[in-house]
Amino acid sequence: MKLERGISHTRSLTYLGVVWGVIAGSIAVAALWPGWLSLGLALVVISSRQSALLTIAHECWHYSMFRPRRLNNVVGSVLSGWTVGSSFIAGRRRHLAHHRLLGHHDDPDFEYHSCDGKATGRQARRYFLSLVLGRQLSYILFLRRSCRTSPKGAGESRLASLRTVLPDLAGIAAAQVVLLATMWLLVGWWAYPVLWLLPLVTLTTFANGVRAFVEHYSFEGDDVSKDDRLFTIKAPWYERAFFAPMNFNFHAEHHLQPAVSSFRLPSLRDDYMSERRVILRRGYLATLLPVLFPSLGRSAAPDEAPKEARDEEPKVIEIHAPPAHGGDTPAVAGETRHRRAA
Repeated sequence: MKLERGISHTRSLTYLGVVWGVIAGSIAVAALWPGWLSLGLALVVISSRQSALLTIAHECWHYSMFRPRRLNNVVGSVLSGWTVGSSFIAGRRRHLAHHRLLGHHDDPDFEYHSCDGKATGRQARRYFLSLVLGRQLSYILFLRRSCRTSPKGAGESRLASLRTVLPDLAGIAAAQVVLLATMWLLVGWWAYPVLWLLPLVTLTTFANGVRAFVEHYSFEGDDVSKDDRLFTIKAPWYERAFFAPMNFNFHAEHHLQPAVSSFRLPSLRDDYMSERRVILRRGYLATLLPVLFPSLGRSAAPDEAPKEARDEEPKVIEIHAPPAHGGDTPAVAGETRHRRAA
């Protein structure tokens, strides 16, 4: 069947504008009506919109936010990714490697959804607590393992590795300077460290870490196939706001059709469920709790559509997408004309 990518410039620009509008409004509320309540609410809301900016950058990695590639690159870096400390150029290479290598130990995101360091309840609690305490600065920067996925391979020199991330480092630094200057001018010196950096290195990194974990973690252990890591999360509205903006909870559908706009992903679920290609998870927190507290038992977060039921013949889906360009791996970026649905 033919499958349109579902890109809408109007919807994408509106979403981007609303995200930044909510951030500006939250900062204004905290500045005009100072107090613990307004400050706490601002931190929570701003953190949720920082997660949305990370998701926008992800959409632009796949060229599924806008049709012109250059516009995707500008929005994904200058107006979203760099503002929240996420590398865009090296991050795209790393993310496409994640799509290609999901289910393998070479997946650059493997450490975030593996059992390693989270095998016991105590280890898991320590790991996720460390996210709130700012441990995951390297996670947001995407720098450490981005260098490992460089096309020059493991023998690449440290200097050459640094060159691959220098444009992102410069962009991130410039974006932070602009944010600092703007907030200082309009609100005060305290606005940037308190209202931007504090939620970014605590709540936002925690939410991003939980999302990356739940989307691919397997209760069966690390030695499972790619197909057994394709989860879609049935998340309530508050989880979607913090963990999965822009329909990111439809994550199995995204991996099966990475070229399709996230705005269109919900329409794919029923078809893939009927093909036994999607495993449903009952919420981010419902999946996380049995990992943090094993005494609750796995039954606290059962997954639907068990893997033994997903053994049908693969289906070919035609995708209307632009040709591969700029060195992206076509099958990973979703740039192919035909893709097997299994």
